[in-house]
Amino acid sequence: MRFTRKHTVSAIPFALSALLAAAACGGGNGNQQQARAPESMPPETTSTPTQPTQPMPGAPESMPPSNPPPTAPTATAPSTSEQMGQPGAPAPSATSPGTQPQPGGATGSAEMMGPLTDEQIAAVTDAIDNGELQQAQLAQQKAKSQEVKRFATQMQKAHMDMKRTDAALYRRLKITPQESMLSTQLQNDMKQMMDSLKDKTGSDFDKEYMDNQVKAHTAALDVIDNRLLPNAKDPQIKADLMTMRTHVAGHLKEAQRVQATLQSGSDQMQPGGAQPTPAPTQKPGGGY
Repeated sequence: MRFTRKHTVSAIPFALSALLAAAACGGGNGNQQQARAPESMPPETTSTPTQPTQPMPGAPESMPPSNPPPTAPTATAPSTSEQMGQPGAPAPSATSPGTQPQPGGATGSAEMMGPLTDEQIAAVTDAIDNGELQQAQLAQQKAKSQEVKRFATQMQKAHMDMKRTDAALYRRLKITPQESMLSTQLQNDMKQMMDSLKDKTGSDFDKEYMDNQVKAHTAALDVIDNRLLPNAKDPQIKADLMTMRTHVAGHLKEAQRVQATLQSGSDQMQPGGAQPTPAPTQKPGGGY
């Protein structure tokens, strides 16, 4: 078929129209794809919940990100209650820290619990003897029980002998007794015991005196064992203290026996005030 110039010119508008229509269709499809893009693609700002990652085989477990890694505990000094439960820990004290109970209920300071010289030891033994002599002399005057009077006479003789022996030793060693807080405290304790006896009479005096004697000799043994013997320097003073300890231990045993006799007698009082038959007098075991 043969095209003429006329046919070519008339076909140009038709071709242009077809190209424009194709372009319009292509542009419409592109706009539709852009409009539908939010529906097919998730927004960038939206986060989806993450699934916990499984640890790799053989790898150590990691701590959750929200929990910080544990820190090593700081070493602190154990408290007093914790120390009490440990072997070798000091036992709790009823007194304030750094103090220990002294004879007669006194609480010792650091100076009272410190070391003693031989001169101070001499003053302590003298205080013990003087206190016993004062109480013994009063008991011989006011005691009602013959058993108590006999014990008081024995105490006076024994402590007078010890006082003389000690004085001779100190003169030989050229030692002059020197007061300390311990000797002063013992003197105060003896004075309190004397004050407690002054207003007592009869059986009340007998009981108070023997109670005091048990306390005083128990305290004297404690002082000799824990304060005098460990601090004595001169061998002769140590030997004298050992002799004194033997006598004081015998006095304590006898005082406890007389105390028990008085307590037993008061328990066996007959109705109407009748006294029980007195037990045979038992002689001391000697060694005083």
